[in-house]
Amino acid sequence: MAGLAQACCRDIGSGDIVWNFDLGCRGQPSVAFTPDGSFVSVFISRGDTPADYHQYAWKLESNSGNLLSEVDLVSAVGGRWEFEAGDYCIATCGGRNIRIMDTDFVQALLEVELSLGTFAETVKFAPGEQCAVVGYQSPSYPKGRIRKIAVQSGETSWDIGLSNGGITSVPYSQSCHSIAVGSVRDGQVWRVDADSGDIIWNKRIVARGTPEHRGTPTDRIVVAYSPSDTSIIVGPEDGRVLSLDSESGEILWQASRGLATCIASELDWTCDWLVLSPLSEFIRNNRMHLS
Repeated sequence: MAGLAQACCRDIGSGDIVWNFDLGCRGQPSVAFTPDGSFVSVFISRGDTPADYHQYAWKLESNSGNLLSEVDLVSAVGGRWEFEAGDYCIATCGGRNIRIMDTDFVQALLEVELSLGTFAETVKFAPGEQCAVVGYQSPSYPKGRIRKIAVQSGETSWDIGLSNGGITSVPYSQSCHSIAVGSVRDGQVWRVDADSGDIIWNKRIVARGTPEHRGTPTDRIVVAYSPSDTSIIVGPEDGRVLSLDSESGEILWQASRGLATCIASELDWTCDWLVLSPLSEFIRNNRMHLS
């Protein structure tokens, strides 16, 4: 958005603004609700030079937008960071760093540094927050990789290469048995066994649009599990929303992106929703959060 960054909460039914929170700086924030929807965490990286980058975090009441806490997480790593909130801890990733903190940003519970030349892109907790999965880019092929780590120790359970591009999203199923993976550049969606890291299936999503692009892999795909785990909702950049069968990966239905908010509202989602446009949309307690 132009000007200073804001966190804005809208009612999912009417689209009316419930509250605005001015972040007081420029940049593209990451936003995450806690699983119970009680508060929202907002995270942004800013600085005039790479050596001067700081990461700032705010904790807000989800119903009112009232500020509960604010902290400057000093760091020499700039650029866009991704952010995940749980009931017990917060995870951030960017550059080579993965950081897990308590929900008030007071205590760093774990810091993991990836190898030279890597870039962490996204992070998700398993339900219960005993482990987390990180999507990152490596300097060698396949560039897009995912790694499962223990939250308490940082120990790696498994690490696999999937995509020739990057990794956009790595949501856990509600049962914690599998992970869905969205990609950048090669148009692939994967379902991965959460315990072993084995690939259960992968699906290539081809682009729909102008003749020169039709039939080629869509550039960027974000994914989310349905609350029942029976399907994986897929949001490619070509203006569609698709539902894939969790067991087989086959397409169950597809719709234009304009229907996505209505679909989410009807299903009463309690999991993170998709990035469906330049705005990030999250569904919690029948609210739509835009950043």
